[in-house]
Amino acid sequence: MFSAETFSNTRLVMFGLTGLACLTYAISAMILSDPRPFAWWIPGGLGVMSGVVLWITGTLVGDENCDRAMDEGYDADSGRAQQIAFWVAIALYPLFSVLMIVDLVTLPVAFAAMGTLTGATFLLLFVWFDLRGRV
Repeated sequence: MFSAETFSNTRLVMFGLTGLACLTYAISAMILSDPRPFAWWIPGGLGVMSGVVLWITGTLVGDENCDRAMDEGYDADSGRAQQIAFWVAIALYPLFSVLMIVDLVTLPVAFAAMGTLTGATFLLLFVWFDLRGRV
């Protein structure tokens, strides 16, 4: 049947897929010098789909199992991912400023890459920390 582990595994998969989509979008935008390297709605659509899938999974597993899945391990992993992702997001501004000054990146490409890298950083760090905690 459904358990807290079901919710945790679903969260891990959905965060991983969404994070990889965001990272792929950012890398593709940089490599192709195109702010729309593929359909612009895919990273955001995956984020919305992740929310819907997690809501459905949470409904199926029940409140008690959701509470178990949101334990102190979740809080620790999420907190660490948020802390690092914050500073990565801040560091993207001077990094992309330099890249734009030397004409390696245009503003639309920088905007697309920075936006998706910000989301990818938190999502993929959370997945990494969660996986490390399971070993």
